[in-house]
Amino acid sequence: MARFRTIKPKFWDDAKLALVTRDARLTYIAMWNFADDLGVIISKSVWLKSKIYPHDQINLVKFESWLRELEKFGFIKMISTSGKGSGGELFYYLPNLTKHQVINRPNYEDLFIDKKLLEEILEISLIDHGLFTDQSSQGGERRVKESKGKEWSGGEGKDKKHFFSDSEIFDKTIFQQKLNGSQYESANIDWYHEQIKNWADSKDEKKINWLAAAKNWMANDMKDGKFITKNFTPTQNGKGAKPATGADVSTKSVFDAIDRMPE
Repeated sequence: MARFRTIKPKFWDDAKLALVTRDARLTYIAMWNFADDLGVIISKSVWLKSKIYPHDQINLVKFESWLRELEKFGFIKMISTSGKGSGGELFYYLPNLTKHQVINRPNYEDLFIDKKLLEEILEISLIDHGLFTDQSSQGGERRVKESKGKEWSGGEGKDKKHFFSDSEIFDKTIFQQKLNGSQYESANIDWYHEQIKNWADSKDEKKINWLAAAKNWMANDMKDGKFITKNFTPTQNGKGAKPATGADVSTKSVFDAIDRMPE
């Protein structure tokens, strides 16, 4: 059942939260309402989306990309009732829920996972994944922190395929910085970033190096005379002013180009 939660003013100043999109932040707040008093919530994305956005027509792939953002930065963690990565029922755990919520009378009768079982799961995660926990004086309250450089929630390494939302260039500022000084410096960052993001969400795509893939896409656009520069402004019907080369840009050409992106 849904529960009353509070939002502290410093939530809006949190620099780490600023790294995720506004939709991911809103989703995170909503998850507080549907998590139990230990910070556990059902991980099924269909169920979560129906609870959080019952009146919005939101693509499930898009919704799941917000969850991946929250996982990437440690706001939510996937846990299994087996204590391992598979073999049990999966839930999300919100490590900071009990830290920031004042729960005077925690309801231990209405839990997704028994309190003792959750403690065992977190202890296994501590041993197997290099986490450490701080046990507070209040019963059952734990703060789960990541060890240096390792995510136990299934985070991708640099040599593994990962979602665009997990890549460093998901941040448009970093995307622009990576292109500075290159032949792609004049690219329309908003245009390319949005098209890559939409394509990745629509296909649930993973790649090893999203920056290399984006550069390859831009190189193909340059070769085909369709490179989108900063002075190009798309209109509502999906087309806009002529790029610097004078070539037309269509939605089909965008997806044809990105389908040629390397792994």
